Amino acid sequence: MKRLTRTFIPQGIGSVLGLVLVVTLTACNSAAPAQGGDENGDGAATTVRLGTQPWIGYGPWYIAKEKGFDRAHDVNLELVTFNTDADLGSAYAAGRIEGANSATNNVAQHLKAGQERTIVLFEDVSTKADAIIAGPQINSVKDLAGKKVAYEEGTTSDILLRYALSTEGLTIDDIDAVPTPASNAGGALLSGDVDAAVTYEPYISGVLAQNDELGLLYTAGERPGLISDVLTVRTDWAKENPEVVRNLLLAWDDAVKYLEENPEDGQTIIAEAVGSNLEELATSFEGVEFYDLEASNTYLDNEFEATSTDIEEILESTGDESAAGVDIGEAVDASYGTQAQEDR
Repeated sequence: MKRLTRTFIPQGIGSVLGLVLVVTLTACNSAAPAQGGDENGDGAATTVRLGTQPWIGYGPWYIAKEKGFDRAHDVNLELVTFNTDADLGSAYAAGRIEGANSATNNVAQHLKAGQERTIVLFEDVSTKADAIIAGPQINSVKDLAGKKVAYEEGTTSDILLRYALSTEGLTIDDIDAVPTPASNAGGALLSGDVDAAVTYEPYISGVLAQNDELGLLYTAGERPGLISDVLTVRTDWAKENPEVVRNLLLAWDDAVKYLEENPEDGQTIIAEAVGSNLEELATSFEGVEFYDLEASNTYLDNEFEATSTDIEEILESTGDESAAGVDIGEAVDASYGTQAQEDR
């Protein structure tokens, strides 16, 4: 199983957990949303194409499709899967999809590139699915100073590490950075080549299972939202189709509620969609928190500005010109979700 990590470098690829799927652009030749008949042939459903990658955080969309929650709200949801964030961004810019699921930190590059995106939904946060692991000799983030730390540059692991260090007045220059693919970071820690490692599930559980002296030093849950995902839609399309956007959000809301009430079935649907199985992803689901519509609206109206500011400061500290000077918060429009909630 492979996860293509959420990145904040231009050539990066989006957050993925599961097997990499081939890019699917079926029926994506026109820029405008298609009007298609539903299964009953009444022609009421509007086709909405959402770019996605096989990461479980986007899983409720698969549930919405499987259980017909999209049709229940007059939407024909078409999930278009991409190998890389760059491919997804290109399709978005060309108008071949109406919306995209993206790591929050990735939105900065898209905005910087001139793509007019509106954030309408806060989808999920990583709580324990991303973490810094260390042995008993390191008891705090401050103890990382001068120590060898394995992490993958330009990924969510990089963001988590930089933020954790900043809470203790440290920077990346205060550690002995050991650039390592996230899939190998835990192995470097197990072998004793490094003092700490930053990685994500399922690698976290695998490492801890092999050495009970290792533990979680810092998790993404200590700064909720830092490692997270949002739904963005093309700004012009959203303004022309506000009811469709609202219906789309209601379909997500139904799916999240279904997942909460039927976790085994919901997780099975998601696992199959990302090319894995429920047993493999059990620990991954435990480390991700999904947001229903009400929770999303509350987060976007309140905490999101602080979260986006933290992310922007981290991007600036890396010298990443692809995201310089971008205010992610300015792309938020919670009115679609607020109105959808009122429509309920």
